Amino acid sequence: MKNNIKFSVLIPNYNGEKYISRCINSILNQSFTNFEIVIVDGKSEDNSHKIIAEYLNKDKRLRHIKYPVDTCLSDAVNIGIANSEGDYILWLGNDDYLIDPDVLKDTHAFILNNYLNRAKKPVILYGGYKIFWSRQNIYEKRKKRDLDYHFMWFTDSIMCGNVFFERAFCINNNIKLKNNLKYCMDYDLWLQIISKCNRDDVVCMKDRYVHVFTMREDNITGGGVYNSTKEALQVALSHNKNPFKTVGIYIFIGIQLVFQRSRDLYLKSITTN
Repeated sequence: MKNNIKFSVLIPNYNGEKYISRCINSILNQSFTNFEIVIVDGKSEDNSHKIIAEYLNKDKRLRHIKYPVDTCLSDAVNIGIANSEGDYILWLGNDDYLIDPDVLKDTHAFILNNYLNRAKKPVILYGGYKIFWSRQNIYEKRKKRDLDYHFMWFTDSIMCGNVFFERAFCINNNIKLKNNLKYCMDYDLWLQIISKCNRDDVVCMKDRYVHVFTMREDNITGGGVYNSTKEALQVALSHNKNPFKTVGIYIFIGIQLVFQRSRDLYLKSITTN
């Protein structure tokens, strides 16, 4: 395995002028420098293109893909994957940001320390993350474990912006995001990948938090957590042919739906009192 690993940080953007600078800066401030930033945005109507252009003039590691014009979020990510050059892709939302300056350095070291003398490197690496609930101004830590791999068959247990995935594996296996999904295109992507690789190709970086995910009411996930979980149920079922797993999927996601309704009521009560 080569030791000069390159990361591609993919940012699909649409009208993200309020947030995209924070996202880009969190990448440019990384202590590990062998990366590229691939921004896919052909349709923004705010100042996003102007902001991106300013960064393009300052740092050659940025690329702005305007054409072909993306038709939806999934299409934008697929365009980004096809045009990336790195060994691993990290997909961030425009309002996400890397949690500290050593995320890429530590991920690179983790790969070299554990896989340098092996024929294969991981297909997926995932770490923990933080959620920022913007309406309540609350941060919530989500630590990840090896066990989350097994939960993946029942529910979306690893998230998105904390997951590094191997670009070549997706290209070689024709793995793409599905345009008909509104919320859980990342979950479907992970299930496509893990269904075609071995268990030991999916690795958890247990002590490394990767990014901060901003939960806003006006973004896709924040505006429909309950609906997102309902879509996750359909995604999980579409990848399953085992009747016993089907029961587990309904149990796992059913518990999540009840929890989310309860949490919504609680958060509403503490913000209105």
